[in-house]
Amino acid sequence: MKIISLGMKIYTLCRRGKNIYGKAEMVKDRIEKTQAYANHVYEKAGRPDSAQIGAALGRGAGRAFLKFKKWQQSRSEDDKL
Repeated sequence: MKIISLGMKIYTLCRRGKNIYGKAEMVKDRIEKTQAYANHVYEKAGRPDSAQIGAALGRGAGRAFLKFKKWQQSRSEDDKL
């Protein structure tokens, strides 16, 4: 009886793991698409500064833009190493 219950627990844990992995992959894809879109907008706008973005879209967007810009610079510095 314990073997059957252990088998059922293993089965449910495997299913949960697959579901969580699938959801993580979906989130990862969405993040990559969002980053690509943000980069596209950034390039299309002629590399504006955060003040222009903030004025156009609001204060939160300016902050997000600064974070994205810093992340992009740190990523390019990591690639140089």
